[in-house]
Amino acid sequence: MALNPQKIITDITTLAAGRSVCLAYSGGVDSHVLLHLLATTQHPQLAQVRTVHINHGLNHAAAQWAQHCAQVADKLDMPFKNIDVDVQHIDELGMEAAARKARYQALSEELLPDEVLVTAQHQHDQAETLLLQLFRGAGPLGLSAMWPESQSHGMTIIRPLLDVAKHEIVHYAELHQLDWIDDPSNQDTEINRNYLRQTL
Repeated sequence: MALNPQKIITDITTLAAGRSVCLAYSGGVDSHVLLHLLATTQHPQLAQVRTVHINHGLNHAAAQWAQHCAQVADKLDMPFKNIDVDVQHIDELGMEAAARKARYQALSEELLPDEVLVTAQHQHDQAETLLLQLFRGAGPLGLSAMWPESQSHGMTIIRPLLDVAKHEIVHYAELHQLDWIDDPSNQDTEINRNYLRQTL
């Protein structure tokens, strides 16, 4: 089934319920596709839309990635903000968890009172989350995985791509000749989520 841009925008509009939208834009293919959809699909009932990039500073190319994201947003006439974060407690939490903690803290501080955060987790991310929760011995609540709308870190988070397969996202990106970032850390199987993705 092909990705349906209008359905995704309609879902975002419905879940946002009149609130402004802030897209978490990493520069990867998933969030780039969502940015392109928001910038090019008609959404007259959707309030103000902007995008934020979190620069974790963990890769030597992080500054270039932030610049790339700014340029993409500018070409799409999308308001953009880069936020540099200091990822702490890596030895204690692990790289992935420490980066996630810093990212969500920065996003929660950045989000305006009447604004929702839109993220680009998709169908495969949902499956990976479920497996990770199983491995951690999560109870029924944890095994429910991600919802299209949830409250976390003091924010309303909307995930409009949870029913969309990864190959549909990549197909859309290739069809529209999008130029996205491939983070080499996604190939590191020492990270649990990547191990699931690459091995299982």
